Amino acid sequence: YVYFLIRGQGQCYVEEAQKFSIRILNCTQRTMDLSLSFDNSFSKREQFLWIGIISKQLGKLDAHQTYDIELQLVPLTCGLKRIGGLRLTDLTMRHTYDLEDFHHLFVLPKLVL
Repeated sequence: YVYFLIRGQGQCYVEEAQKFSIRILNCTQRTMDLSLSFDNSFSKREQFLWIGIISKQLGKLDAHQTYDIELQLVPLTCGLKRIGGLRLTDLTMRHTYDLEDFHHLFVLPKLVL
């Protein structure tokens, strides 16, 4: 199995890009061949857009090693958002790990001066 460590802010403003860091740890005894993709139905439901990477072949991750990736999203509406909808697939074993609801983000309205 894999373990995920997420770093990101707890709040931001609507329509402003928000960065997240995700550390993936291979907790198995074997090398994994990983691919990252997104579940667009999750982000549509929570009203945010992933920007930058649409899908990415992460490549080989040896046993007990980590891989860090930076992701960005843009919240489209205000309120408390559940962040999720990432899919990590081990191409060797054909197993998919769904990262549902891995972070919460409070989105504030833009300040207009």
